[in-house]
Amino acid sequence: MRAELDREQMILTVRGLLREHKGPGNCITMYQLYHHVTGRPIIPALKVNQTRLLRSIVAQLQRDGEPIVHTSGDAGGYYYATNSADIDKEANWHHKRALSSLRREKALKKLSIHDLLKQVEIELNQQEEVTP
Repeated sequence: MRAELDREQMILTVRGLLREHKGPGNCITMYQLYHHVTGRPIIPALKVNQTRLLRSIVAQLQRDGEPIVHTSGDAGGYYYATNSADIDKEANWHHKRALSSLRREKALKKLSIHDLLKQVEIELNQQEEVTP
């Protein structure tokens, strides 16, 4: 990555780039995003490691309330949602992933779903108490 860019600068750059890409017909791919931010191309065999920081920045921006969503496929990428349907679709995608992860955790720990959900609720409440 460009030596002169720190995480805060990268966040501003990513936010700015994504704000220029509104709607599902105007996505920016991770390859394009990575190239714009770093000035380097993605090496296919290393793409997961190369894009990890940018993916964490996108996730942070989403947690901060930015309406950033994604679409999959050949014409896929990230974009700013232009309507509530785009946001609902993204939220449902995350919800399905979370449920899948909870089902795996339930099986690994041999817990009832009720007990697991109680644990998750306690952890979420503790995180909310810490977060201002």
